[in-house]
Amino acid sequence: MDLLRFSISRETLTQRYAGLEVPSDDTSDARLKEPHVIAVLTYASAEKVAREALITCDNRERAVLLHSYWDTSRQLALVERAPGQQSLRLSISANYPSPANTVVISIPIAKDDLDLAHAELPAGFHAAAFRR
Repeated sequence: MDLLRFSISRETLTQRYAGLEVPSDDTSDARLKEPHVIAVLTYASAEKVAREALITCDNRERAVLLHSYWDTSRQLALVERAPGQQSLRLSISANYPSPANTVVISIPIAKDDLDLAHAELPAGFHAAAFRR
């Protein structure tokens, strides 16, 4: 998935980046091999990673499907919720011939960080702070 590049302020050009990593099956990090893991969302500046969020699903079968490289499509977008309030919106959909059953996860950006406490996720989905 391509890196999302955006500014957090209209007044000044303060570049930030967001990316989504779907861990490969041969990852060396055992935490990312857990079958409920879907992906890791990263929020960063040019200098450093500010926050990573581990996206998981309680339903193991659904998590495995949403984690699949070939069976799903993912889209990451910056959305303005209200003037001066932005969120990262992650959409994950199953590919044809399966029904799309799109999952939408919205994580606000507050004080130049991911606001995981106010994330909007479907029931059974979680976004938790993650460190490598």
